[in-house]
Amino acid sequence: MKTKQKKRTQHFFIFVFLLIFLIIILLLGFIVPQVKSFKIPDNSMYHQLVKGEHIIYKENFIPQRFNIVLVKHQDEIIPLRIIGLPGDEVKMLEDTLLINKQEYREPYLKENFLNYKAEAKNYKNVYTENFDMRNIHGSSAQTLTIPQNNYLVLGDNRRQVKDSRDFGLVSRDQLKGVTLIRYYPLKKMGPLS
Repeated sequence: MKTKQKKRTQHFFIFVFLLIFLIIILLLGFIVPQVKSFKIPDNSMYHQLVKGEHIIYKENFIPQRFNIVLVKHQDEIIPLRIIGLPGDEVKMLEDTLLINKQEYREPYLKENFLNYKAEAKNYKNVYTENFDMRNIHGSSAQTLTIPQNNYLVLGDNRRQVKDSRDFGLVSRDQLKGVTLIRYYPLKKMGPLS
């Protein structure tokens, strides 16, 4: 009997803590105008972000490699990950990301990569199609680098997303915010990386 009561008390305190945390986050949105709420419209960042989840993002930010950002493309806003910064040469070769000829790991792709490879027909195929800067619209043809004030963005759901491989580099003006935390669903509440 005591353990049931103890569990109820623990659940109550966890609920109260999460509720207070959510209220603080929402108040921050009113107090600090650069912090806003956003509902994920698609699965471009699946498994990291799923359609219908709610996040808090910050409008005023300095773009950094691997940030998850909200990108304005045509009439929609899409969550994508910054891979290439101005001056970078980016290449994907046999599922290996090379930036300025240095290999980078992409641990955020692990679940998507494994699920894709688990399908019998895909075990020999690459998850992310090979590309280099010659394939990306907007890159500097002479140096094969990303021009100033431009970024290469990719979705984590690489097989089913439109990103820089399709529509080219994005300008700084198209980066509307950097994601901070997911606040809904409550069971997945926490910081985003």
